[in-house]
Amino acid sequence: MGAGRAGAFRVGDESFDAASVPAPLRRRTWSEVTARFLVPLEIDAPSATVDGTIAARRRGGFTLCGVSATAHTAVRTAGLARGAGGGQVKVAVPVRGVVSVTQDGRRADLVPGEIAVYDTSRPYTVGGDGPFGLVVALLPRDALAIGESRLERLVARRLRGAALGPVRSGLLALTDARTSDRDRELVLDRLVRLAPGREGEGRSVHDAAVELIARRLGSPTLTPDYLADVLGVSRRTLYLAFAGQRRSVAATIRHARLERARALLADPDGAAPVADVAAAVGMAGPTQLGRLFRAEFGTTPSAYRASVSAGDVARIVEGPDRGSPSVRP
Repeated sequence: MGAGRAGAFRVGDESFDAASVPAPLRRRTWSEVTARFLVPLEIDAPSATVDGTIAARRRGGFTLCGVSATAHTAVRTAGLARGAGGGQVKVAVPVRGVVSVTQDGRRADLVPGEIAVYDTSRPYTVGGDGPFGLVVALLPRDALAIGESRLERLVARRLRGAALGPVRSGLLALTDARTSDRDRELVLDRLVRLAPGREGEGRSVHDAAVELIARRLGSPTLTPDYLADVLGVSRRTLYLAFAGQRRSVAATIRHARLERARALLADPDGAAPVADVAAAVGMAGPTQLGRLFRAEFGTTPSAYRASVSAGDVARIVEGPDRGSPSVRP
């Protein structure tokens, strides 16, 4: 995987070989290409030039970018972080040499088989003191479905865990046409669980599942099987974790979806069609939402919204054995 050979390291549809431009222009051109393939960056190198290849593939909002190059560091300054390319997350997946990622005062020195996350909305550096090969996965920040504080704990750390191998393989397949939406969400949820100090660390299977349900309510892929896959447990273990609870795992997912739908319908600033509300809570359509909503709350979504809009609070009562409001038809 020589640094100066065209096509020596390719992951996709667009590519650039530094050897295609005169040596005095390579460093500046490398910076321009990384901005086009990833995000705007400044390039710092121990020599006057950067030699190597870079290639990218994009699909469904995700980008994989493969880099094979001589020693250099890509710098995302505070000024650049406030501009184009913000609101995204990168995952460094080294394939050759040592790759260093720094952000928020932390530094992760990575070798092949390890990975680290960094945020394009804040300053960072990534690169190597010697020749290196690296795949960068670029994804929308909201694809991780986590808050700011959790992301801050995640960045610039060598991530470890039993799921590291599958996560690494899954990241490298993000832009594959054969990769399903479920598989993409699965690898990203597993990635989050590799984070040191993660919110779910030390929690029971039940509590970790409930936290994941709350984060992924809008995804139709959220099922008991999906939860078991993310948490790395068998379905039997997952079901047993809910055995002593008020609701089964499937009922917990259903109830959480319906509570979110009810909140959206009651929002005085929201006027989304019922079909949009159904999609927002991961349901197949308004028919499914209407059937389950009536079974849970005793009324239809449209009637509930009309009642709330009219301020008819007298008709909003405690549902039988539910501990939550219901609307009488």
